[in-house]
Amino acid sequence: KSFGEIILPRLRFDRADAIASFGGDFLGSEPSAPVAIREFSSRRRVRQRADSMNRLWVVEGNMTVTGANADHRLAVSPSASAALAFALARALNQKHGIALPAGLDPAFLGEFEPAKIAGSLGIPRSLLDALASDLAKVGRNALVLAGRMMPAQLHTACALLNRMLGAEGNEDYGAAGGAMQILPAAQAAQAFAAVKPGEYSAAIFWGVNPAYWLPDEGAWRSALSTISLKVFIGLHRDETAQDCQVVLPEHHWLEAWGDCEMSAGLLTLQQPAIGPLYDSKQGEEILLGWIRALGGAVPDGYRLY
Repeated sequence: KSFGEIILPRLRFDRADAIASFGGDFLGSEPSAPVAIREFSSRRRVRQRADSMNRLWVVEGNMTVTGANADHRLAVSPSASAALAFALARALNQKHGIALPAGLDPAFLGEFEPAKIAGSLGIPRSLLDALASDLAKVGRNALVLAGRMMPAQLHTACALLNRMLGAEGNEDYGAAGGAMQILPAAQAAQAFAAVKPGEYSAAIFWGVNPAYWLPDEGAWRSALSTISLKVFIGLHRDETAQDCQVVLPEHHWLEAWGDCEMSAGLLTLQQPAIGPLYDSKQGEEILLGWIRALGGAVPDGYRLY
């Protein structure tokens, strides 16, 4: 919503003099913590008198590892964090003269009066002013972030703050190459409605349940009637599984190997946390088994990853 495309940020804590984290436990539970810990701690070492330290402001509901390491911690519920972030943007604009991005009407921030928001959250106004002053002072050397589980409005507010401060250089953005492209329900319904008799001899449904979420049940039934073999791979015997002749249980993600891109350019291996509890297989291994049965030379799932 902020950038017009699906992107993954790569937060650069080693570049920031002041960090404001809204519900982002980047030193603890966030996926990119190993990198963040190294970069953040590199700016906390003082070896000579001339060395400076970064400052960490944390706004969070429950105590986290990041909050425990904060220079200043504000206890705020996740549902109220976005209002506080927008109040901070208004303070930067009105008190420190930092312009809003072109095209954004200042009236948008009208309801986020800093004193009113601080009072409603039980936060001293002086503390909110100190945070605004700190970010304004370092400007482009600031970094504002939101935790991955925080509301979308808060992520928008943090993107706004970084834009206002000119601190976007502390975020390396990359295209989310591994992100799944979700087909809108209406478009999916049209695709099923366009299936012609004899066009497909087999269909594999892996981890999806179109029988449940397709708005046009008639299109689903009509498409299925033209396909001879219907195979389902998944965790549960759901509505789609009940319409298939072959139902194959797959591993839970805690039982499976995998890989993911936790932040831009950071590829991570997913290792099983437990052994399989039931007689199931990893979804990828099921597909690889079929390829082998057809004479294809492919490795097992473990070697593949």
